[in-house]
Amino acid sequence: MADPIDEAWVRDRLVTYGHSFPHGTGLPDPAGYYPQIVAARFGMTYPTDGDVDLNRAVGGSHAEAAADVMLTGQPWTSSKQLGGDTVLLIQALINTARRHGVDAVTRQGAEHALRTMCALGSSLEVIPDSADLFDYSAAWSTVTSGDFHGGSYRTTTTANHYVVFTVPADGCHFLTAARKAGVSPVVLEFMRLDTGEVIRTWTNVDQAQAGISRNYAAAAIPLRVPAGTRVRVRLISGYHLVCDGLVVPAARPAPIVLMKEPYLADYTTSTAFPNGSDEALDYFNELVDVMAAEFPNVLAADPNTAGYWDKLTHILPDGVHPNADGHQALADTLVDAVRAQLLVKSYAAGLTV
Repeated sequence: MADPIDEAWVRDRLVTYGHSFPHGTGLPDPAGYYPQIVAARFGMTYPTDGDVDLNRAVGGSHAEAAADVMLTGQPWTSSKQLGGDTVLLIQALINTARRHGVDAVTRQGAEHALRTMCALGSSLEVIPDSADLFDYSAAWSTVTSGDFHGGSYRTTTTANHYVVFTVPADGCHFLTAARKAGVSPVVLEFMRLDTGEVIRTWTNVDQAQAGISRNYAAAAIPLRVPAGTRVRVRLISGYHLVCDGLVVPAARPAPIVLMKEPYLADYTTSTAFPNGSDEALDYFNELVDVMAAEFPNVLAADPNTAGYWDKLTHILPDGVHPNADGHQALADTLVDAVRAQLLVKSYAAGLTV
């Protein structure tokens, strides 16, 4: 009998985002890193496809930085660009958790980062802020910035000014900017124009931790209205309203696996990341379950499940990075988690058996 994971999940290539665990650090043979193990197991192309780098993870990065890599123009960041032939693997939380510990603002920023990555990875396309879809009121300007999708965004600083658009599909996300802790916020109103119903009032105050390099971080706001709905996003108060585009979901999005962070034996080995603990990792790992519940094509993998990760034997002498056995444990975690969830998780992405 064929393994359901081979028939329902495997694609032509694997693309990774996140920190040093998926990127690979410390092993003499790169074939021992867990994304390489998974790709080899299923015959997926990785870590390069011709001259295209499929390993987009960056050692030492926090969650918002991982989202930036996907947001700011890397190839193959949507299902349309992926051609439906790619599995996305994201592991992006351990540095955020170890640096800041159990902190609500930091977790909010990490949630925005994961949601942005899941929305982009699940998308058919991102309609740019310059598209005719968007009907802007007066007093908007275009700002060129490599930190935003497509290299620019539209913004207004005038209260009660707005942008109106027709939602082209169910499940769209409005791309905007969250403000980091300590920076003046804005209050936005999302309204259905057909009914006058306020979908949400959103303030972006303290939506990301203060240590990120910019005053803002990407935020993909779920609209949760049906296709054809006219929506108005209005600046109620604050510094500025940012429109960075609209993320349109694919009918059959790319499979996405979110890997939870494995526990470490000793969190005191790094002065740069002084607030780690099993409790902190659990606090941030919960976001993986939030995304798996929100996106039907997202599957969660938990190496801390009994029988997989052993924090006493699976870590290199640096006290942080997985050794060869640790990477094998992460690979086993991923494969078994995907196989188990394929049997119970039903959605239109074509991953059910």
